[in-house]
Amino acid sequence: MSYPTTIQALGSSDPVHWSQAEPIKYEPKPFMDNDVMIKIHACGVCGTDVHTLQCVWGPHRDASVVVGHEIVGEAIRIGSNVTHITVGQIVGLGPVSNSCGECELCLSDREQYCVRAVFTYDDVDFETGSVTKGGFASHVTANQRFVIPIPKHLPEEYAGPLMCAGLTVFSPLYKKLNGKKGQTVGIVGIGGLGHLGLKFAKALGAHVVAISRTLAKKHEALTQLGADDFVATEDDPEWANKYSHKLDMVLYCGASMDNLDLNAYLRAIRPGGQWVTVGVPNGSTMVPLHASGIVSNDVAIKGSKSGSGTEAVKMLKMAADHQIYPIIEKLPMSVKNYTEAMERLGKYDVKYRFVLTGIDQYFQ
Repeated sequence: MSYPTTIQALGSSDPVHWSQAEPIKYEPKPFMDNDVMIKIHACGVCGTDVHTLQCVWGPHRDASVVVGHEIVGEAIRIGSNVTHITVGQIVGLGPVSNSCGECELCLSDREQYCVRAVFTYDDVDFETGSVTKGGFASHVTANQRFVIPIPKHLPEEYAGPLMCAGLTVFSPLYKKLNGKKGQTVGIVGIGGLGHLGLKFAKALGAHVVAISRTLAKKHEALTQLGADDFVATEDDPEWANKYSHKLDMVLYCGASMDNLDLNAYLRAIRPGGQWVTVGVPNGSTMVPLHASGIVSNDVAIKGSKSGSGTEAVKMLKMAADHQIYPIIEKLPMSVKNYTEAMERLGKYDVKYRFVLTGIDQYFQ
């Protein structure tokens, strides 16, 4: 079987006009024995895509950047060491595409934290020296540890966002809630991450409190997303006192930390509980923190990045079995729709994830 020697993609080389897509071509990365090549069918759009295109976290590593790390497609080539993927299988790829495979973290299902972990786009692969390119392309190649089989009864357009947003919220929730029924979890921010956090927390057996700044999403949270209670922090200044020592965990999924009263949340967390941040807001907001809020409540403040391959398999199975689907807007792949998705997401004008579909047809 022949494999592509040229990858087609929509990318960007101009941080000023970051949303304007331009067709580009490049050679695929050198294929390694542990690699899987994927023919891409669909790819979700993540806030990280916008931040990267805008060079929020630094300049691009190559002349053109191809974003997209919520990838679903068909495995068309597997390396000689690949054991769990077969040619023709529908698979997913999230934000990380390689790691050393040998360190303590890689050997303990925490490979996303490996110091040599390679991001799916705009990063340098340590094995080949090539700059990684993402999912708004005809094909992508990744190490087998990060290529995950998609359950047959999970629609592809939903699986894409689950590879990033779904795994990002599932990982800390699963660590905290698995096998521990009856815990109370607060999900802060009802957006691309938070709406899935509500659904997974409920499926994992928690009593779920949706927390937002206003009452705008109360009905949706309580009737469609699985929340048991709803808090609007701007509407009820005493909310933290009412919930004092009632939350076992707070999962922060917000897109902004402006005016965030972290100390109020710490009061609401019961001793031994935890605050976990998974949202990465665009900006440099500093959040005031009183040490007494940590000491007096025995509260842990943590962060969480994506999830492991083992967690991804469990997450996708739970999503398929319980029909935990992201709320998406589907757009057929085109220059126009790529630009629309990026520009609207940059304005937070989406409910709640964009997915560009028909990528394989577009690049025929």
